[in-house]
Amino acid sequence: MRIALVTSNSIRSEPRAPRAACFINRIFPSWDIDFICFGHVVPDHIPKYLRNNAKINIISIVPSDFLWTKFFRKFCRFLARYFYKNSSSKPSRYFWEYTDQIDALLNSADYDLVYGFGIQVLQSAFSYSRSKNIPFCFDMMEYYPDMGDASPDVSSASITFLLKASLRYASLVTTTSNQLAEVTMNLYNPREVKVLYNQPWFIAENRPRSSREISKNSNELSLYWRNSWIAFSQRGLDDALLALTLLPYPIKLCVQGRIRSSDLKLITRRVHDLNIASRVTFLGPYDPDDAVSAASPYDIGLCLERPSCANHNLTVSNKLFDYLSSGLAVVVPSLPSLASIVVESGAGLVYQAGDPVSLADKINYLFLHPELLKLHKEKAIEYSGLTMNVDSTARRVYECLQYVDQANK
Repeated sequence: MRIALVTSNSIRSEPRAPRAACFINRIFPSWDIDFICFGHVVPDHIPKYLRNNAKINIISIVPSDFLWTKFFRKFCRFLARYFYKNSSSKPSRYFWEYTDQIDALLNSADYDLVYGFGIQVLQSAFSYSRSKNIPFCFDMMEYYPDMGDASPDVSSASITFLLKASLRYASLVTTTSNQLAEVTMNLYNPREVKVLYNQPWFIAENRPRSSREISKNSNELSLYWRNSWIAFSQRGLDDALLALTLLPYPIKLCVQGRIRSSDLKLITRRVHDLNIASRVTFLGPYDPDDAVSAASPYDIGLCLERPSCANHNLTVSNKLFDYLSSGLAVVVPSLPSLASIVVESGAGLVYQAGDPVSLADKINYLFLHPELLKLHKEKAIEYSGLTMNVDSTARRVYECLQYVDQANK
């Protein structure tokens, strides 16, 4: 069995596809997996769990550095989108920037299954599966028609067309939440939709845990929020900064991730204007391999998404599972998908989304009730140990792929 797992991200930027490759390899060790990703692959950037695996072949699509090639690709993409918008024809192979390169890689080999990760590779994965008459799977990690300020540079109508045209032929669609699974089935009618939480790769008994012991005499509380890119956006950083002004001084916040220079100036000015500079710490980018251990020194993990787009209502952030795996209590907004995980795990509290006062109230309640904070941290450890480890997720992946095998017999 040979499968192509195609992702529109670099091997380092988004861990969901690399983890899927390893889960598949764990349960089907005889399968050959071609992991096709974007960007240069530096050995140190390959996730530890993906290295030195003879059955997983990493293939990268590297953009050309030549200005003429870049200009030509952008021009072709402009024409493809223009003609698609002004006609009823299906999108051409240049609709997405590297579709032609993905198509060439796929067509250079014979696969038994193709599994796409990311809207940019959907058309290629679908077209290849149809031409070869093989099963086609797609990972609906986001609600692509409405991602707010993180939306692709393509209209929502174009994305909806692609999803409707492709997913009804999918043998399997995986999603990050029950809410997104329901919407996907109702809108696009694939053969089957399964939920795969985006939990980190670890063996349950070996994972890092929060090292902080909370007691009634504790005089400080540490909050932690991270994101790949830090900015004033729909991810809600400003809600946390405003909430901090309403909280006792012993409560401090750590923010971790990449910050563009322009955003750094704005955020630094905001922190000083709110007079909380001594209570906010900024850390540089975290290594996705170490996402769990990076969170472990803190007490409470924050999710701060605002109710600004459908994607926030329907998906679950990677960071939430990292927090739970670290044994942190969590405070999350009242968005259906995020809140459902907190209810399911019993590991934290839910505040009114987009309301800094509500956020401050929930944090302060845990600060004043350390026995409850300790209970939530214990629940996080219990929940992650039972549902979020290599073996339990491998079983879910096995069930998904068994369905694909049976459905195509």
